Amino acid sequence: MKRLYTFNAGDVAGLSLLRAELDLAGITYVTRNDGLFSAAGGIPVTECHPEVWVLENEHFDRADRILRDWLTPAKRGKLPWQCPECAEELDAQFESCWNCGASRPG
Repeated sequence: MKRLYTFNAGDVAGLSLLRAELDLAGITYVTRNDGLFSAAGGIPVTECHPEVWVLENEHFDRADRILRDWLTPAKRGKLPWQCPECAEELDAQFESCWNCGASRPG
């Protein structure tokens, strides 16, 4: 098991989006500290940062590529797009369709 990424405390949206990308890729992972934001102050804030850990070491490199692509704004695009499968209109930050799960083209 290897740590893939540590988010800033309270970045629940970013954590959810990365989890969705890993789910689509079929990569098994666990999250840690994702419910500790409300405990900040009672424990050190650095202990409240959500983490994503890849369970199977052989999937780590693929998960890391997904993470790097996801973190690169140019890769995500700047314009809304339409799903080629179900014609759903999606905001620019999404790499896959929330409605049917199809990947963003190109």
